[in-house]
Parts: sequence; C-alpha cells; structure tokens
Amino acid sequence: MKSNVANSANFVKISEAYHILVKPQTRKEYDRNLSWVATNDRVEQDSAPWEVRPNYTTNPGPYYGIKGLNRVSNLKVALFLLAVGIFGAIFGFGSVRHSFELNRQIQDEMSAEAISHHAAVVADAQKYGNEEQVRRMVERLSKDPYNQAISK
Repeated sequence: MKSNVANSANFVKISEAYHILVKPQTRKEYDRNLSWVATNDRVEQDSAPWEVRPNYTTNPGPYYGIKGLNRVSNLKVALFLLAVGIFGAIFGFGSVRHSFELNRQIQDEMSAEAISHHAAVVADAQKYGNEEQVRRMVERLSKDPYNQAISK
C-alpha cells in the first residue's frame, strides 16, 4: 500500500511539473523563480563565512596533476628531497676537494719551476762571478725597448 501512495505522489509531482513546463508563459515564470532562488542561495553561502565546509574528500579519485604520474605521499617526497640534498652535499664537497688538489698541484709545478730557475741563476752567479752578471744585466736592459724609451 505504501508503494502505491509513493507512486501516486510521484505521479502527481511529475504531472504538475509537466503542466508548468509545457506552457511558455509558466515556463518563463518558473525559470525566473529558479534563478532568484539560485542567486539567493549564493548570497546566503557568501554571507556565512563562519560555516566551514571542507573542500577535500578522503577519496579524491584519480590524480589531477600530470597524466601518467600517480600520487606520491609526503614522506616519499621528503625522502627524495633528502636524498637529493645529501647527493648535492657529497658532490659539492668532492668538487671543492678536487679544486683544492688541482690548485695545489698547479702551485707545486710552478714552485718546482721557480726552484729550478733559482738554482740555475745561483749556479751561473757562482760560475761567472759578479762582473759577468752585471754585464749581462746591462746588456739585457739596453735591448729592452721600454728602458730605451725612458733613457732618451
């Protein structure tokens, strides 16, 4: 018996809606009333900022980001960033160390060259004496175009 009452009530609602929507004048009036109700609902929602409505669900469905990528937990993102940071620190330390070793190697080569040159100059000075060294220096200075321009 309840199903007959429910069916009858649904039938009455449907037939009333049909009679309203069939006629153009009543349809316009219905649309006008419907738009007024919709704008009032919007105003009512905007005027109640203290009413908190969560904008998330516990089951958000498919990932909304890049197609083909699954959602990743915050823990996994944090671990990935930690790994990248550790790798960057190791790489930075290694490159600085390599740079220092390379600079030290270049300085050692320059120092060895300077020591060799110094040893050759000392050997020359001992072999030829001071008079020969002064003569060579005067000869070298007389060939230098910069010194010639100053002396004129």
